[in-house]
Amino acid sequence: MNHGAEVTCLSAMIHDAEMPRALPAWRRRGSQLGAREHGAEIFKSKMPRRGKSSKPKVMTWTTFTRLPLPSGGPVPMCFCGDPSKVAKSDEEESYNKRYWMYENYAFNPTPRQIRIGLLTPPPLCDFEQWIDTDIKEEDKEHLRRMKEWDAEQKELLEQRRQEKAAEKEWKEELERRHAAQHKEEREHKLERVPRAKTIMEENPDALRKGKWPRCTQ
Repeated sequence: MNHGAEVTCLSAMIHDAEMPRALPAWRRRGSQLGAREHGAEIFKSKMPRRGKSSKPKVMTWTTFTRLPLPSGGPVPMCFCGDPSKVAKSDEEESYNKRYWMYENYAFNPTPRQIRIGLLTPPPLCDFEQWIDTDIKEEDKEHLRRMKEWDAEQKELLEQRRQEKAAEKEWKEELERRHAAQHKEEREHKLERVPRAKTIMEENPDALRKGKWPRCTQ
């Protein structure tokens, strides 16, 4: 048995095992795309947008979320005869205050209503009873930040609208200038035509000799 050939074959096998195998084209594209998306996510998470305010975090609960019941008191009954549930107000004057509300709806909510979390079917009764008497300080601060953010967004939208309007007006003015310039050039060329014809009729050998009348230039 040739020991040199055996060693060479074994070295080739080890080399093949250590070398990474080439991925198919679709695998390479998927890996590159995933790497780019992963890098973009890391970049977005580490680099905040300069010059733009970040919107304050909103509440994660929805209309269909089961909120914990307050301790130390009985659960009141709705007018329809079932125990009521806890909800939170989203009105400005009673922001995030808890209250008892009806438990039953006129019909079961659709999957889209549950997914959105804001649209609800009509209630069976209009039972409501407040649990909290005052708005918490952190809720007041959150509401204040939300108002500031809304004001900043309105200001940015108005600024962008004015910039777009100014850019549109500038483009329209530029188009009007170009149109007027082209119209003037065409009129000037039309004025040269009869003069050139007259001169060529008076001197028919000028075109054959390669001499163009200067008055038409």
